[in-house]
Amino acid sequence: MRTAARQRHARAGSTDSGDGAAAEAADGEGRPDRPERQLLGDAADRRRACRARAVAQGAVRGVGARGRGREGVSARVIGLTGPIGAGKSLVASMLRELGAKVIDADAIVHDEQSRGTVGYSAIVQTFGTGVLGEDKEIDRAKLAAEVFADPKKLARLERIMHPRVIARILEARKMLRENDVMIVEAIKLLESDLRNVCDEIWIVLAPRALLLERLRARGLPQPEAEMRLARQASEEEFRAAADVVISNDGDRDATKARVRDAWERLRSAPRG
Repeated sequence: MRTAARQRHARAGSTDSGDGAAAEAADGEGRPDRPERQLLGDAADRRRACRARAVAQGAVRGVGARGRGREGVSARVIGLTGPIGAGKSLVASMLRELGAKVIDADAIVHDEQSRGTVGYSAIVQTFGTGVLGEDKEIDRAKLAAEVFADPKKLARLERIMHPRVIARILEARKMLRENDVMIVEAIKLLESDLRNVCDEIWIVLAPRALLLERLRARGLPQPEAEMRLARQASEEEFRAAADVVISNDGDRDATKARVRDAWERLRSAPRG
């Protein structure tokens, strides 16, 4: 069971330095239709069970080598997620400064949706040319509006993109060396097989009022901001899935101190 010592609560805050609303929507930000209880229970035990199922079903190739980089040495993969507006990119940038290798799943999504890719073709075939911009590239804002209007369409988008994102991250993991830590920042971490690739799940949280304030500052109308938060896991569900919780509701210096504390705990922990 996860102990209070493992689940660090870093109370700090800042304006969110990333997580563009349209970009996260195109990454499949809303929750697919699934029982909420899948997000509950002990995080480590649940990941082990999910990982076993994934290996048995062939859902995530290479999962059996989780945490093993080049020459079979021990490395760590940390999944970083949380609600939109919580400050995931801010925390990721702080971890990068501390020496972590950071992968932004949304950047992979953007790349895999570029014109000429298999992902691009699949999206156009599924959703039509109405999601394209004048340059014939996928307009992520149009795609976001399309999938947020229909949970079934959102699920289709996730089925297209998630396997591609996971494959790219597995390739990056193969290049890890001894003592490396790779941070995978992903809005849909908990709802995809990507969580099974991670050794720990770190959650960034902020009070709901602050999340809404940050979303409105990005130009989202209040109703849309409310809808996007409603389609994500609740704070309780995020906490239940976490090995580490970083609360981003204070000043930047406090956030940085708490991130450093979580990092030092990770680096001093025994390696498997």
